Amino acid sequence: MEKCYSTSLNTITLVDEKKTEEAINNTLWSFSSTSFIPHGCSTDPEPSSQPIYITTNYENPNQAKILVLVILSSNCCNANYDNNISYFQQFERILIIFKENDNKLIDYMNNYYHRLKQDGYLPSYFKQKQHKNKQGQWQLLTDELI
Repeated sequence: MEKCYSTSLNTITLVDEKKTEEAINNTLWSFSSTSFIPHGCSTDPEPSSQPIYITTNYENPNQAKILVLVILSSNCCNANYDNNISYFQQFERILIIFKENDNKLIDYMNNYYHRLKQDGYLPSYFKQKQHKNKQGQWQLLTDELI
């Protein structure tokens, strides 16, 4: 979220469940004692004035150009591309965050990745390295997610 905010482009964070919305909202309020990322969620007033808006609904009240899509469960695959293509087309950048411990979700995301490529998008897949002394670094992977 910090990098999204630094672009000066408004961001929508679309999550798969209310509890995820609440968790991200709480994390952004408390992640640093020295800095703040202005944001709001569906329970806050004036969503149109939020640089980062967190929601479970397909909406864009702040005219965002960046979409961060967070999918944490195969039971909640909220990123139905075919039914929401016009929603996704309004963004300049789309970041998809998902967990790799669910084979059904991995298959879903592989299909989603290839569908984006077929439709002319240039998706990139990054995986976070899990080395103890290099935690937080990202590695660019090619074609298959896993």
